[in-house]
Amino acid sequence: MSFQHNGSAPELTTANERLLRTCFDQVSDQGATLDYVFNEADIERWADGAYSSVTEDPNYPWRHFFIEVDDGWTLDSHALAQAWCTTLQEKHGIPTTELAEADDGLQYDATVDGGNRGTVKFQLHFDAEKLLKDEAKPRESKFLIGFDIPRSGIDRDAVFPWGDVINNEFWQEISNLLIELQGAPAQELYAVNSYAATNMPAGPQRTLEAITAVDDDLEFRAQPQLVDNIKYAGDELDVTSLVSAVEISDSTHLTVCNCTDSKAEALHLHLVEDGETQQLDANTDAVEVIDTLAKKVNNYNDLKDDRHNTGRFVKLTLGLLTVGALPAINAVVGMITNGQLKLEPAALTALNTVFLLAVFAFFLMTIQPMFELWHFNWDQPTAYENARSRIRSMCRSNSSSH
Repeated sequence: MSFQHNGSAPELTTANERLLRTCFDQVSDQGATLDYVFNEADIERWADGAYSSVTEDPNYPWRHFFIEVDDGWTLDSHALAQAWCTTLQEKHGIPTTELAEADDGLQYDATVDGGNRGTVKFQLHFDAEKLLKDEAKPRESKFLIGFDIPRSGIDRDAVFPWGDVINNEFWQEISNLLIELQGAPAQELYAVNSYAATNMPAGPQRTLEAITAVDDDLEFRAQPQLVDNIKYAGDELDVTSLVSAVEISDSTHLTVCNCTDSKAEALHLHLVEDGETQQLDANTDAVEVIDTLAKKVNNYNDLKDDRHNTGRFVKLTLGLLTVGALPAINAVVGMITNGQLKLEPAALTALNTVFLLAVFAFFLMTIQPMFELWHFNWDQPTAYENARSRIRSMCRSNSSSH
């Protein structure tokens, strides 16, 4: 079952954490946490001790986290999952976009908007045995949260006790782990073994300069290492590996990079906003520039590929003609010359016309990729980009006239 988390659940506080930790410690049978029935008098006694020892936190009634049953109270996994997500949102500013129940309430899957870290998933486990069998995948932004803690404890990367969410450093620890394993968000311009990488590694640079030349809203930065906004992202980027940047605003830069701190293996792009790397689709101007560069690179690679394939086709065709077709054609021509085969003038003319058209079509097909590649210009952005620049200029002129 899937539902949106609206943040209406109470936030986990230090007092709540102390009370609930005491309750979890009472359960001796691993995997039976949600089935354990607590006596109300015991809960009240534990709550008095937990809440009285912490005065700065709001004291949410313990009933928020329990369900009343015939013989007492049981822990409410749904309420605890909601409270955990509320704490992540309120304390760390990370909103939950979706909370899905799985396995009859023994597991909840929380999907959160991690900002510059993209979508991050937390699996909240209320069964220690299943927690041990599950696998965290931090490279894929998947983390495990244990409410029912195994008796052996938690000693695995990307697996956290549920109470850690109230620590001020919790999200920073998650973010640092993602940066270490995944690198900064990046958009690869071309594969390391592509034609662009082999023949024209500086081509996208030239296109980037051309785009900024026709768009007054953008500025080309040949020394991105000197830009303050980019320098502030030095803990995420190897600033010395930056090749250039497009300045979209004082606080927003699209950088061209050769660093090894991302999944990209060749020349790639990073988006830096307010001193932090961001997902590259977070800025519409950056997306337009990226699309233009991608089209340019793909076009170049396609043309080189077409020329390569055409050359192979020509060799294959000439080989077939040499082996089979040319001897047959020579035989027919000889029969016509010797008078053994007579054709009407109109038929002969038609045959010659078809032959010439076939030769001409073959010639065009052969030279077209080479002709387009010869006219390919990295220094010319697409017509769409030129049109977009003119439209923006007209919009500014109209707004200034009013």
